[in-house]
Amino acid sequence: WQSNASGSFADINGATSSPLATDTLTTTTQYQAVVTLGNCSAISSIATVNVNAIPSPGTVTAGDTTLCNNKPTTLTLSNSESGAQITWQIKTTGGFSDLNANNNTYNTGNLTETTSYRAYVKKAGCSDTSNIVTIKVNPSYVGGTTSAVKDTVCAGDSTILTLSGSSGSPIQWRS
Repeated sequence: WQSNASGSFADINGATSSPLATDTLTTTTQYQAVVTLGNCSAISSIATVNVNAIPSPGTVTAGDTTLCNNKPTTLTLSNSESGAQITWQIKTTGGFSDLNANNNTYNTGNLTETTSYRAYVKKAGCSDTSNIVTIKVNPSYVGGTTSAVKDTVCAGDSTILTLSGSSGSPIQWRS
């Protein structure tokens, strides 16, 4: 076997049988076989293997990476390959799955659990994925019930307030 990636054919060391598994390709390359029998030889037709570049997947950023429960954020893909097809992908557990979203920006909608996103970028049959952005969702908090030990006092007196049934901390009192 012979290959040509730079203007002239050269023998491929150790390549003496069919089929031929190529090395990793980074540029368009031509191949041909030289078949010999005794002192005679013949050259096969040329097979050209075109190599397309892997598209630049770009970088995903999020408006917010930590949210309160049931709040949205917007994801933005920047510096991806011009003309490439974009498919947003999502993961909460397990592997990533495709979303029906193909623009440079994606609104997550209201999130109720920590969720990861990335962009899958494809062009000319080649693809790559962007960085992964994880949006942390804090649990819902309950404000609780405030009650006064004395709900009626005389001017100049004070009372004690208690909070029960709340979740989250720290507590900040407001009057």
